[in-house]
Amino acid sequence: MDNPFNTPWLIDHQRDMAPVVVDADRHFVCMVRPGNDALTALMTLAPEVLNTLADLMEVLRRFDDGYCAHHRLPPASPEEMTGALSDAIALLHHARELGIPLEIRS
Repeated sequence: MDNPFNTPWLIDHQRDMAPVVVDADRHFVCMVRPGNDALTALMTLAPEVLNTLADLMEVLRRFDDGYCAHHRLPPASPEEMTGALSDAIALLHHARELGIPLEIRS
């Protein structure tokens, strides 16, 4: 299936207006109100956030024996869980570094 998000999303700094989010081919995705760097950062990370969440959910579902049996999937390994959680935590820290107001508890 093609990726409808055409990632990565980027900010087009060439335009003389509010921040404009464009896809990998520089096609317009959305315009973000000026002066809100955190919202701009969140919009550019949105596809990656959704993909990371989907990956984490896939691993979590595979800890359910009934789900695995019904869908004929192998159970998740501890290494897969560690990897998915690590990716999600790294993305949250990256988002916070970009100015998205997150409280991350350790």
